[in-house]
Amino acid sequence: MQWLKRLFDFPQDDIEICEGITVTSSVYEIKEKRLLTMLLKGIIVYLLSMGAVGSYLTCVGSECHMLALNIVIFVSAIICSLLYYNVWVENIGYIIFFSLFAALMYLFRDYINSGFYSVVNDSLESAADFFEMRGFTQYNEKISDTRLAITIMAMFVGVFINIVLNNYISRTMRYITASIIIFTIILFPLYLGLEPSTIYAVMLFTGLLMSFFMKSGQHFRMHRNENVYRKEKWGLTYIKDYKSMLQLFILSLIIILIFVGAMNIIVPKKDFAKNSQDVSYKKKTMDTVYNILTLGIGGVYNFYNNTGGLSSGRLGGVSTIRLDYQTDVELKFVPHSMDTFYLKNFTGYEYVPYANKWEKNENFEDPSEECEQVAYLLRGNYKRAKKNGELGENSSKKFARGIAEVKNVEGPNLSYIPYYTLEGATPLIMGKTKRYEYYPRFDDTVTATSGSVLVAAKYSKVPDDNKEAIDKLISDSGMKRSYTVMKNVELLEKYYQDNVPYTISPGATKNGNDFVNYFLEVNKKGYCAHFASAATLAFRRLGIYARYCEGYAISYNEVIDEGEISTKNNNYEDYYEGYNALGKTTVVRYEATDADAHAWVEVYTSAKGWVVADVTPSSDEEDEDNENFWSRFRRSLENRRSGNTGNTGGFKIGINDEVMKNISLAVMFVIGMIIIAFLTLRLVPVIRYKNRFNNASLDDKLIMKYTSKMRRLERKLPELKRKKNHDMQIDYLRDSEVLVASGTALEKVKNILERAAFSKKPITSEEYEFVMEILKKINLKGRKEEYKDKED
Repeated sequence: MQWLKRLFDFPQDDIEICEGITVTSSVYEIKEKRLLTMLLKGIIVYLLSMGAVGSYLTCVGSECHMLALNIVIFVSAIICSLLYYNVWVENIGYIIFFSLFAALMYLFRDYINSGFYSVVNDSLESAADFFEMRGFTQYNEKISDTRLAITIMAMFVGVFINIVLNNYISRTMRYITASIIIFTIILFPLYLGLEPSTIYAVMLFTGLLMSFFMKSGQHFRMHRNENVYRKEKWGLTYIKDYKSMLQLFILSLIIILIFVGAMNIIVPKKDFAKNSQDVSYKKKTMDTVYNILTLGIGGVYNFYNNTGGLSSGRLGGVSTIRLDYQTDVELKFVPHSMDTFYLKNFTGYEYVPYANKWEKNENFEDPSEECEQVAYLLRGNYKRAKKNGELGENSSKKFARGIAEVKNVEGPNLSYIPYYTLEGATPLIMGKTKRYEYYPRFDDTVTATSGSVLVAAKYSKVPDDNKEAIDKLISDSGMKRSYTVMKNVELLEKYYQDNVPYTISPGATKNGNDFVNYFLEVNKKGYCAHFASAATLAFRRLGIYARYCEGYAISYNEVIDEGEISTKNNNYEDYYEGYNALGKTTVVRYEATDADAHAWVEVYTSAKGWVVADVTPSSDEEDEDNENFWSRFRRSLENRRSGNTGNTGGFKIGINDEVMKNISLAVMFVIGMIIIAFLTLRLVPVIRYKNRFNNASLDDKLIMKYTSKMRRLERKLPELKRKKNHDMQIDYLRDSEVLVASGTALEKVKNILERAAFSKKPITSEEYEFVMEILKKINLKGRKEEYKDKED
């Protein structure tokens, strides 16, 4: 039983503090009020667990009986803390507590399950608002009384957290471990930018701060006895007492309330959820989190990286298009119309359902198939007009030749060819530049005749798996076989714009689903690849030859707003010749990023051959500015130079409770008044000292200076406190090599100090200066200095 004795007993001998002063063993008779100590530790656990549970529920908007929930979690936290009252209570109490907990869980299992699913549904609704997603799974709730089910479920969760935290808080104050547990619980709503009720945020941070203070002060240890003091190897140690814990609790609460009040005064609160999406780590992880929400754990790996809309026909795996806005391709050309300028690098001819991809046309390199006879006809028209002297901006002959200089900066090694060129579609290697000769095609220029372009049957195929969804799209949009090609294009474009929103975060196509069908029937939102893929199949279903294309689409507005005039060694005539719908413009250099990457459709008409049909709806409602080229360019440059930026908002701390806000502000006011009073009380003695010193005699001034010097030294030389007069102090400083001077000089200092303190005969100014000079020789580093006696 020797080990048991060591467990409960420890030496209670007298402790000698210093020579002549001893603390008797009666100090060990001072006992802590153990129940109050356990109660305060239980309160810490309650603050943490209720703060976590309450924060999560208020973040996602789950309603429950909060008063009942607080009572249960508080009582269970106190019970868990009291289990450490002594070893017998701990061993027996835990068995009883766990048995009761397990029995109640089994009894209320239906309420727990239903409440859990209800909170999950509330969480998914919050995620739907954050990600703007549709069609996620809603879980069935067995209990009709949702509020009661959530309350019971939250009670069991809170009690379980109490059990876990009690081991780390009551016994060892491991606030870091507790923080990890707590913030793991509330990580999801915090990620969504949701704000908890202020009262629970205050509870949570007060508990963490209090445990941090106690851990830092080392006054938290659990011993089997109730002594306030304990003898350790290094001497007498203060362990803990409820009074110090209560002081820490009040201090922690005041600090947190000040912080809450300060955040409400200093930091703007609006648009927090919106601005929280701009955080860098969220930008990098939002697509993965979205995939997990929609696809489950498979969403971690069921996606691929892509550059904007460039995926070479691979579809379905993108949850969010991740844009880096870095330059992919640099284009140098002359703007000649307000139409979008396209650089094409992929043409898809056959859609493969459920594999979710477009097969590439292997004959893409053949101009007669992909660049069409239209390019030959445009070139012929241009040459004839030039030969006849009919080229120019004001000419009725709308024919021209342009040069597009394309440099692959950091884009994929694909081709980047403009419409309409006779150049082959060979890949452009990164870092390389290629000049393309192309022939602009203006809207009212008819250059093709029926049969002038080869059209293969592969451009009319619609997979059976997609026909039902495509037929519904055709019916809803009002398209008909009897309408012209361009009328059907207009109808589909209008239907998309009015009914199907554009987004770069549509969510990945769920496993086992077809890309086009999922877009049309379930998700009903998407980015360019969704709109172009469905449109291509819809046109084909109507008997219109159509094909899917990818590349870069550079709008007139983007050229004006982001382009740079490039006239150095670049003459207009070297890059463009012939009719220009904008008048004579200039050579412009434009850096295309992944934000310019795009997917569109080409449809075939007997009159014009293959033409672009871009049906993707706009993501904003700004009308195209019809100012002339140079006016727009000048205004754009002025806007760029002005450097106007929008308000980025700021951090918002959750303030849903006006009472808590007012309490925080009141605490800040009180603390401010206390600080002012404290500073006043500190300054008054200083002012009084200065007054007294100025009016004092030379003797009193010397004693005041000497006393002040000794008090400062006592902070770093504790032994100096035990020297009760100036003789003992001077000797101690000399023996410690802090003050190095000759014996004669030190004796003279002692004599002067003696007369200044007790003699009626005043000291002289020379004696005053002598003592002050000696005191300046005090060196805490112990460096020896030579000192020569001053001769009278």
